[in-house]
Amino acid sequence: MEGVQAPLPRGDSDRAKGEEAPEGRKSPYGQENSEQKVMMKPEGRGIFLTLRVFKYNIDAGGKKMKKYFLILVSSFLLLTQFICMAKPLTFLLLISEQNIEGPQRCWWASEIDLSTIEAKLSEALILKGYSVLAPYQLTGVLHKEKAFRQTNLSDEESIKLAKLTQADYVILGKAVASSGANVPDSNMRSCNAFATVKLIRVRDGQIIAYLDSAGSSVHPDVISGGREALLKAGEDLAIKVIDVLNKSR
Repeated sequence: MEGVQAPLPRGDSDRAKGEEAPEGRKSPYGQENSEQKVMMKPEGRGIFLTLRVFKYNIDAGGKKMKKYFLILVSSFLLLTQFICMAKPLTFLLLISEQNIEGPQRCWWASEIDLSTIEAKLSEALILKGYSVLAPYQLTGVLHKEKAFRQTNLSDEESIKLAKLTQADYVILGKAVASSGANVPDSNMRSCNAFATVKLIRVRDGQIIAYLDSAGSSVHPDVISGGREALLKAGEDLAIKVIDVLNKSR
C-alpha cells in the first residue's frame, strides 16, 4: 500500500534513528558494526607489536650477550698472553765443579751456594731478564727428596727436580779446572777450565743444545788461577746459552 513504509531491520532501524547498535551486534549483512572494528584493530595491533618488541628484545639481548662473551674471552686470552710474556723464564743450574784436583762439588748435594761457573752464568742470565733459582729456594724439596742429593744427576732426575721447582729450563753438566805448566822466568802457573753442559727444556724433556766452554788464566796460586779460569769459562758458556735461547724463540 502506498504511503506505508516497510519496517526496517533492527540494526538499520537503530542507525536510521541515529542510535548506535549495541556493541558486538552484527548487522544483517554479516558485518561487525564500525565501533567494534575500531576497538578491535588497535588491540590486535598492540598485541602484535608487543610480541614483535618482545622478540626483538630477546634477539637483541642474545646478540649483546654474545658480544659481551666474545669481548670477555678475548680479554682473558690477551691477559693470559701478557702474563706469560711478563713472567721471565726460570732456570735451574745443576753444574758440578772441580777446581785443581779438589773434590767434585755441587750445591744440591753438599754446598750451600752456587759454584763459580754457575754464579757467573746466573749473573749473565739475570742481566738478560731471565730468572735463576737460588739454592735456598730448593731447601725444602731437597730435604724431602733425598734422592736428589747426589753429585751426578741423570737427565731424568734433573728434569724431575726442575718440575718440582717450576723451572722452565735446566742446565745440567760439569766443569773442571786444572793447572798447567809454569810460565818461563816467573812464578806464575797457567790454569785452564772446561765445562760441558746440556740445555734441557723442562716441559717436554727435550735437550735443546749440547754446549761446551773454556777459560784460562795465569796466576801464582793455582787455586785462585783455577777459579779465574772457571769464571772465564762461565762467561763463555753464558754467551752460548743466551745465543741458543734467542734462536729458539
